[in-house]
Amino acid sequence: MRKKNLFISILIVSIIMGLMPAVVVAQGNAKQQKSAPKSPQPPSKEDLQVNIHVSSAEDAKQVLKTPGATAFEQDLARALVFRYTNNYGIAIEKLTQLLKANATQIKPGYLAYVYAEIAYCQSKLKNDNQALLYADSALAVNPGSEKAWISKGIAYNNLGVYKEAIDCYDKAIALDPNTYEAWAYKGIALSDLERYEEAMSCYDKAIELNSNYYQAIVEKGNTLFKMNRQKEAIECYDRVIRSKPDYVDAWREKGIALRKMKKYSDAITCFDKGIALNPEDITNWYNKGIALDRSGKGSAALPFYDKTLQVQPNNPEVWYNKGNCLNDLKKHKEAIVCYDKVIELRPNYASGWDKKGIALYHLKQNEEALKCYDKALELKPDNPDFWYNRAIVLTVMEKYDEAVAAYDKSLKLDPSNTDAWFNKCIILGELKKDAEAATCYSKVIEQTPNNADAWINKGVSLINLREYAEALVCYEKALEMKPKDTDIWINKGIALNGLGKYKEAMESYDKAIELRPNDPDVWTNKGIALVGAKKYKDAIACFDKAIAFRSRFIDAWLNKGRTLETMGKNKEALACYQEGLRLNPRNKALTEREKELKAKMAK
Repeated sequence: MRKKNLFISILIVSIIMGLMPAVVVAQGNAKQQKSAPKSPQPPSKEDLQVNIHVSSAEDAKQVLKTPGATAFEQDLARALVFRYTNNYGIAIEKLTQLLKANATQIKPGYLAYVYAEIAYCQSKLKNDNQALLYADSALAVNPGSEKAWISKGIAYNNLGVYKEAIDCYDKAIALDPNTYEAWAYKGIALSDLERYEEAMSCYDKAIELNSNYYQAIVEKGNTLFKMNRQKEAIECYDRVIRSKPDYVDAWREKGIALRKMKKYSDAITCFDKGIALNPEDITNWYNKGIALDRSGKGSAALPFYDKTLQVQPNNPEVWYNKGNCLNDLKKHKEAIVCYDKVIELRPNYASGWDKKGIALYHLKQNEEALKCYDKALELKPDNPDFWYNRAIVLTVMEKYDEAVAAYDKSLKLDPSNTDAWFNKCIILGELKKDAEAATCYSKVIEQTPNNADAWINKGVSLINLREYAEALVCYEKALEMKPKDTDIWINKGIALNGLGKYKEAMESYDKAIELRPNDPDVWTNKGIALVGAKKYKDAIACFDKAIAFRSRFIDAWLNKGRTLETMGKNKEALACYQEGLRLNPRNKALTEREKELKAKMAK
């Protein structure tokens, strides 16, 4: 027995010191001997026996009232009260103290039991690597510990390793088919894999084994919600709340469902109820923070994220949501600190890289942002949002061809992204690819027929292609939606002018002048229409009006000069070109007109 106790004592110390809790650690600390030391004998069935059976806080409290319970069992029960009331940090502290106080005399069965419970608490705090270490330690002592297999499964599930999680739950079920917790947690893993019907069968099996196992009912509600059966999901939560009004998990999960339904006020009421029932349960604080954040109250949400991180400093999800909140509040540098923490904790979390890229983009650190998107796409090449965000940065960097390629990647993965189509159209316009741009805008209009900007921009592309009749259709459609938009009236006038409909063009410009009387563009375009109608004096008056509003307006000087030339007033025309060149010496059109006019005047 002394050899066995020595093994147990060293194993406990290895955990307290933060080392990997494994059998080989104990053997490695032994003094060198001439002959190989004997391996510790496996614990007997009697050694693995545990005399208390706790599956709720009430069960734990009952142990405290049991006359035959040992001092160790009573201390264990006190720790389990915290475990079953979701106070996992305190539970870990109490269970660790229990190990320290009983290091030399703890029975293997209880050792495995405590390890398994610590593993469970660590998994609930998302300290998943620690959870796996403790679970493996429990299984090294007692391979038949259902609790350890379940705790290990929860940790795997948290890490997204669902197949391994299900294998753990199946091992627990094989050991005891009536282990309702294993059935419920298997249901959670299947739900995460979107195998909803199989998950529902597992929940029903757990409830059949224990009709008062409220967690299974709550998780059934969660899966029903994922299946868009929202009413049935809320009924599950309410069923638990009616039977056990102080069941905190039901209030929390109902709150989460209501939050996803964008019923933020009702959701916050549920989280507040959970907080009132158990202020130490950090999950309600966290979820209230998310609800506040999603309802546009980011500043109010931050203290709830911070409170959560005090308890769960290694939870990447909380850091991620805090980062998103700070990004929305335009605190991009602080957001990057959060995303860096996410990446430190979970380097392969693609969304962490993507969001960091967004924050860097807002800080105009585009090269660094691009590196983040590239990393995100390395991890998840089929994510259309990552390609879309990359395209935006490339556009700002004026790498238009690469930006179009990135938008094409995004649209191949998600053809319904209207913003991606629209942005691609704009770039094609910048590249003077007006035919492609017009086709692209047609796609935007197909998805959003009342998108006035798409009709306007399609019209611009068509004017550049001299497709004036089709452009006119676009502007008339746009005016149905924005009848007081000056630019649409101007562009309609340009289309009409291109069709030689000068009178109608002037009417369109007059409407624009009514809306924006001091706009030199409007007066210049009206002047051009008057030139087309051969009303040269009226045209000159319009160009002068434009120059009066903006003396450095080159288009007005150029068109006034051309009109004067048409009227045979070459000297005055030359003066207009020269004044324009004084204002803008590098203007190509003015330079050419001046040269040609001088040559004509010299003959």
